[in-house]
Amino acid sequence: EPTATIEETLIQSGYVNLGGIELRGIELQAAAGHDLGSAGRIDGRLDAVYLDQRDHTGDVDGFLPLPERALGATGLPRVRARLDLVWTRGDLALGWLVRHVGATQSLEDGGLSSWTAHDVQLRWQAPWQATVAVGVRNLFDRDPVVDPADPTGDGYALALYDGGGRTPYLQYHQRW
Repeated sequence: EPTATIEETLIQSGYVNLGGIELRGIELQAAAGHDLGSAGRIDGRLDAVYLDQRDHTGDVDGFLPLPERALGATGLPRVRARLDLVWTRGDLALGWLVRHVGATQSLEDGGLSSWTAHDVQLRWQAPWQATVAVGVRNLFDRDPVVDPADPTGDGYALALYDGGGRTPYLQYHQRW
């Protein structure tokens, strides 16, 4: 009689309550503005974080592999930064936003590059208490950093990267 070998594999994915996460690092927030006289005003803001250590409380052994808990691993960059510059003159404003996510490691061996995206916006304050804006998110169409070993099927960390590509928009906001 023929015999067959049946192999069963259980794959389980889900969230685990860690109890708590303790982070150690440096957080920098700086803002400045300068009046340019008849040329308008320029304002800037920098928010940056460097994480040096990440610890958790609670028993999660057996649920999360060690690489997922380490800083620099996929989804846990050590460095994140955001620079926002806005030039304003009268009812017009031109904004430029730079978003940066530092390099991480793949779920397998190998490094994943850093990611930087640029957003721009032109905004007009209408006299009837409305704002009209036109802009582009991810101006240079920077693809998210893809980890070929990502088991989710997305290939990248949705919480870190803008996967929508270059996205032009028109926005109208009315205040009553």
